[in-house]
Amino acid sequence: EIPLRLVGSEMCIRDRDKQHTIKEGETLQNIAFAAYGDSGKWYLIAEANQIIDPFTEVVPGKLLRIPMYGN
Repeated sequence: EIPLRLVGSEMCIRDRDKQHTIKEGETLQNIAFAAYGDSGKWYLIAEANQIIDPFTEVVPGKLLRIPMYGN
């Protein structure tokens, strides 16, 4: 069983997950690199936030859930 807590109106955060507010010029790839050390893990963030089209849905000010990955 994984504990979840509600954030905002629709986002559930696992206790070990992090949050990130998108800044101007950021992409899922560079956010993934900062979080995991691997830009190729961008899809983990996309899936956790139900992002289908990162070209239109990754906008400054949007709050993202950064799921815990690995240990």
